[in-house]
Amino acid sequence: MTGYDLIGSIFRTESGEQMSKNLPPNRFYAFPLTMGSSWDQTIEIQTVSFGVEHSVTVNEHSEVDGWGTLITPAGSAPCIRMRKTTTIMETGKTATTTDNYFFLTNGNIAASISYSSEIEGAIIATHSTLGGTGGTGTAVEELPTPDFRLTQNFPNPFSRTTTIAFELDGPSDAQLRVFDLMGREVARLVDGPLPAGSHRAELGTEGLTSGVYVYKLEVGGLVSMRTLTILK
Repeated sequence: MTGYDLIGSIFRTESGEQMSKNLPPNRFYAFPLTMGSSWDQTIEIQTVSFGVEHSVTVNEHSEVDGWGTLITPAGSAPCIRMRKTTTIMETGKTATTTDNYFFLTNGNIAASISYSSEIEGAIIATHSTLGGTGGTGTAVEELPTPDFRLTQNFPNPFSRTTTIAFELDGPSDAQLRVFDLMGREVARLVDGPLPAGSHRAELGTEGLTSGVYVYKLEVGGLVSMRTLTILK
């Protein structure tokens, strides 16, 4: 086996499905993964999201750029780090660049963390135990417990408006933003200090197309995210 190629993805809900196809297949790993090894590729991602077709060009550079010990709540293991820099190009729009760091071990623990040019802070920070149960952590320490709770929007899916609710244990500066699957911010619903307690924000579909979006609540440097679906 020379590597791991991602040819595309598909997911289904009661309301429909989203499919994506990578042309050519995305070379996610190129074995053997050795210190300093690298590869470049250009991919055309063709998606059909609930009947809406879309296509973007993606340039990727992957490089094994570090090694050390991965420490997570599930345990520790020697690891190497692979950095994948992804640039998404769309006609008439500013390119979006995302740096993805993958911490890979020779055991059953892996971790990843990603940063986007359009999203402040880490947008993904997880670890998993393959073939078993997993948890949440970073490459260096266990994540603190958030002092807020973000609930699923209702109704979902929706065609006109939906309500996003969250609770704060104490007064805090909070940001509630909505992003499309390309990482672009499409709505900012909350941005400023809030008292403790329950809060609600309304999201309308004006100017938005049918599809899946991510809404992100950030409080005190901690982040919680969920997805919502627009069906017009």
